[in-house]
Amino acid sequence: VCNSIIKVDSTTPATSVSVASSTVGSNGWYKALSLKVEGTNNISGISSIKYCTTTESTCTPTNSVEGNNVTVLLNTNASAQRVCAQTTDNKGTASSVQCSEEYKVDEADPIVSVEVASSTAGSNSWYKALSIKGTASDTGSGVASIKYCTTTSSTCTPTTAIANGGTVALSSNASAQKVCYQVTDNAGRTSSVTCSNTYKVDTSTTTASVSVASSTAGSNGWYKALSLKVQGTNSYSGISNVKYCTTTGTTCTPATAITNGGTVTLSSNASAQKVCVQATDNKGTSSTVVCSSAYSVDNTVPTVSITSSNSTSNSITVNISGNDAHSNISTYYYKIGSGSYTSDTSTTKTFIGLNAGTTYTVSVYAVDIAGNQSTVASKSVATQNVIEQIKLSANSGTPDFSKTAQASCSDTSKCETTNGVYKAQDNDGDSFYFRGAVTNNYVKFAGFYWRIIRINGDGTIRMIYDGTSAHANGTSTTDSIVAIQKFNANKNNNAYVGFRYVLGEVHGLGAKSKALEQLETWYTNNLASYASKIDINAGFCGDRTFTPIYGGTGTTLTYYGGYTRLMTSKTPVLTCGDASDLYTINSSNKGNKSLTYPIGLIIADEVSMAGGLYGAVNQNYYLYNGQSYWTLSPTQFQGSSVDTFSASVFYVLSSGYLTATSANLANGIRPVINLKADTIFTGSGTMTDPYVVN
Repeated sequence: VCNSIIKVDSTTPATSVSVASSTVGSNGWYKALSLKVEGTNNISGISSIKYCTTTESTCTPTNSVEGNNVTVLLNTNASAQRVCAQTTDNKGTASSVQCSEEYKVDEADPIVSVEVASSTAGSNSWYKALSIKGTASDTGSGVASIKYCTTTSSTCTPTTAIANGGTVALSSNASAQKVCYQVTDNAGRTSSVTCSNTYKVDTSTTTASVSVASSTAGSNGWYKALSLKVQGTNSYSGISNVKYCTTTGTTCTPATAITNGGTVTLSSNASAQKVCVQATDNKGTSSTVVCSSAYSVDNTVPTVSITSSNSTSNSITVNISGNDAHSNISTYYYKIGSGSYTSDTSTTKTFIGLNAGTTYTVSVYAVDIAGNQSTVASKSVATQNVIEQIKLSANSGTPDFSKTAQASCSDTSKCETTNGVYKAQDNDGDSFYFRGAVTNNYVKFAGFYWRIIRINGDGTIRMIYDGTSAHANGTSTTDSIVAIQKFNANKNNNAYVGFRYVLGEVHGLGAKSKALEQLETWYTNNLASYASKIDINAGFCGDRTFTPIYGGTGTTLTYYGGYTRLMTSKTPVLTCGDASDLYTINSSNKGNKSLTYPIGLIIADEVSMAGGLYGAVNQNYYLYNGQSYWTLSPTQFQGSSVDTFSASVFYVLSSGYLTATSANLANGIRPVINLKADTIFTGSGTMTDPYVVN
């Protein structure tokens, strides 16, 4: 009889733990690891397996699975782990607990968080300063390293190591920036790249500058025009606004807005100016105030005008007014006529050496210190003709003709110092005569020197011959007479007092006197070619009028008008009492028209008015020449017999006094002529600068 089949297993099952699969990491870590637990019993077989996971050296398996093997996946743990297992066979026998080696497993990626660590907000979404903090964590192997990068793009590849939790200060950038981080744990696992938000950061200092944009240089450090360029500079956030101010001080507070890079044109100012500028960037930071150098600017031309003028016969003086509100006038430039401009700092300018009676255009312009030039101011100014100048110099009142006129006088009962020009009437109006030791009546005409006696009432210029050279007052010289001649050949008839005469007539105009014949010869030889300059109408008055009681023809006792006026009453006149005694040429419009040439002698009244006095010595007036010479004026006729009859004519004695003598005696001849009223002169009338007839 057989027993039932009995299954006997006296063996003990075996348990093994081995690596089923793994992903090796770094530093002894595994990114993933699976262990295979396998039970072995070749007899009864394995009924179940139990396992446990521990960070210790062993553990009591409790996790049970049927079958003879199981794969256990080690999870992430900061500590090394092992798997311990125990198998039980089908007869119920359990193996001993078998443990694997310990393994460090981290199957989780590290993570990083990004936040703003600190910031200083500016304007317009800009930051004046900003730091980003990146904080990494890893639940398994722990953080091995953290890296970052900064970018103006959407992302970047972190390459720069930084301590975990360290901060990154964003530098200035014209574009918005972000910081991106990436973490690697000790197992070698790497996080994804995590980036911050984007931020506009400008930590820079904004600067301002002022430079010359354009200029027109003037003179003496001044500018006629100058523009300054104002510029704010910021390479990152850019310039929000620029403001400027202009000052004559050291600085100012900019308040006037201007486009960045715009120009400021300095206006004219009497003081040096500067432009100060301040720029503000888009983050709201302002630069320091920067000022330019100081510039002197005057872009305004000066003004000038001729305010007044006066003239003499050979000079013109103008007074001007110039104005420049800024740099001030430096120089005036004057010219007359078509001449060249000459510089002067005076507001009064005199032009000399001009022609008398001529209209000139005086021009002037001004230049200021900056070099700006005014427009030209012009004025037409006429030099006085000699007539006007003499008239304007006339003294008031009437001299005392009972006294001589001299340069100096020690006995005022006999003389006076009435030297100059005075006014009296002649037949044509106001006549202006020279008296005393005058020094401004010299004329050079026809190669000879003359002295002006007077300006006649019709404006003609009456003058007496003075020689081939000019002579000072008080000079004795024969140069001032042209001949020694009798006035007439005879003296035994009233008629012989006449420049021309007819026996038996008071105002006869027949025969020529010896004096007239001498003058005509001299005129023909010396003045004929200058006839166009010589007046023919003024004439020469040989006054033959007489008092009703004493006067007549033949041998009648006669006292002519000059006798009473000059010897008795001392009242000379320039009027001619009878037109038949006014000697003129045939083509004249007045007078007796008896002369061939317009030449004559001085009249005794003119000598008296000039400072000569009947019977009184005077060697210091302009008619004195140390010679005796005839006048044209009759004195008297007297006598009771043929031997004593005497026709007398006034003459100037060599000692300078006025007296009379018989017509048949010889004395000097000093020609007298009248220049036309429109005669043009140069010179000032002095002995060294005489009036010269053009």
